[in-house]
Amino acid sequence: CGMNIVKGILDLTEEQKSFIDYILSVDFHWFYQESVYGNMQIAHCLMFRNEYNLPIPGKINSEDYNMSESIFKSFCNQNNIKVNNILRAAINCTFHSSENSVGIHRDHEFDHNVFLMYLNESSGDTIIYQNGDEIRIPFEQYKCVVFSGEEHTHEFCAPNQRRVVMAFTFN
Repeated sequence: CGMNIVKGILDLTEEQKSFIDYILSVDFHWFYQESVYGNMQIAHCLMFRNEYNLPIPGKINSEDYNMSESIFKSFCNQNNIKVNNILRAAINCTFHSSENSVGIHRDHEFDHNVFLMYLNESSGDTIIYQNGDEIRIPFEQYKCVVFSGEEHTHEFCAPNQRRVVMAFTFN
């Protein structure tokens, strides 16, 4: 991998903005998850990872997958990022915690890239550990970031906030 970190604010269509408003509404379906990284969250799995943990596409799990994929691909096209396979996709929502951040982790055990899009106004920066450096990506609504699958973590948001992120992994 070794991809440079690409970040920017995506210029969304009205349809994409409406979709994000829907995600942030009371009508969106969330499911409780206990994260392996030691935090509790609610999430909406768009595509499960491959059941054998291989670098190939998993199974689509949501009627909201196609619209989410269009947002992901818009950012990749705008930044000339090549996508061979989408490996996993989810929309994650975390809340304030007494811990500072989730555990440092990689999303897959094989080479991959990560796309994150911050969907709401909140706090809770992402920290990427690349070549011995700590790279902080401030949380800002509609900001997107793509990085190769290095170890990373994210800070929890402030009290009375929620941190809503669209995440895709791909190769």
